[in-house]
Amino acid sequence: MKPKYLIMRQIAPFLKDLLFPRRCVSCGKIDTFLCDKCASMMLSVSSHKCLFCKKMIDGQICDSCKKEFRVKNAYVSVYYREGPARDLIVNLKFKGKKEIAGLMGTMVAEKMLQSWRVRPFRGSNPFKDYVLVPVPLDKRRKNERGFNQSELLARELGRSLGLEVRKILGKRLRAPQMGLNRKERQQNLKGAFYGISKPPKKVLLVDDVLTTGATVKECTRVLKENGAREVAVAVFARD
Repeated sequence: MKPKYLIMRQIAPFLKDLLFPRRCVSCGKIDTFLCDKCASMMLSVSSHKCLFCKKMIDGQICDSCKKEFRVKNAYVSVYYREGPARDLIVNLKFKGKKEIAGLMGTMVAEKMLQSWRVRPFRGSNPFKDYVLVPVPLDKRRKNERGFNQSELLARELGRSLGLEVRKILGKRLRAPQMGLNRKERQQNLKGAFYGISKPPKKVLLVDDVLTTGATVKECTRVLKENGAREVAVAVFARD
């Protein structure tokens, strides 16, 4: 006979779904965080627009932004932060629905695989030499939220792409970025990030949202100064 705690562990997910069923974050349809209809309304980011300056180019990041942000490539930004994409982010970050990170991570992984014209279990993994590094939260914000959404995204990406996840960066307490312009954001984040351990040679920096790129720029600076040779970026959405 199974111990009671094992029985409860097995039935807990069933009870949770029964008492608190999943609902589409946009329309409220039961049994899913994002129904097919709402998913079809999400606006995909063009693969021919620079992730940072949005200039039309043949690729994902222009030469001037490569130089400014010191990144080798911007592998993917999946959607613009509006409509259902914004609803997913709000429900994850501010309503504590951590399971949504799995869905968002899967979406990013699929886009990354598509961008390299590969599929799981077919051909070599173009990301195999990279280590996933989530953008950190400061301790106060993480304690308030109970988790780091970028870390949850990185874990799902790691499962989907077969990559290691390492928490290499830490963050000092800073004023919230909300409401600040690009220059103010960059100034606010100066010295905010620091290295916890030596980074690998190739880093894939993971975040949920890219606004001005100030966070990516400062994280990349710290990673490069501590020994990373290449830094690429993967985010779920951009403004």
